[in-house]
Amino acid sequence: MATPTYNISCTWDAEAEVWCVTSDDVPGLVAESDSLDTLIEDVKQLTPELLELNRGMRGPVEISLVVTSRLEERINVPAA
Repeated sequence: MATPTYNISCTWDAEAEVWCVTSDDVPGLVAESDSLDTLIEDVKQLTPELLELNRGMRGPVEISLVVTSRLEERINVPAA
């Protein structure tokens, strides 16, 4: 059997200065942290709980998390 894969999206919110996570694959997954590493650790804890609650998934089972992150920064380029 193929390993189930779940896509996770992390985005930097410059105004709030936190990383935010969402996923269409994991219902109810919403979290934030000032550190991407901490956020990913939170995702690893929350995902199995949410899959059990919302999709009835029970372990033991191995799943794959595909985490993509997006950070957009704006900078000023001085005139030449």
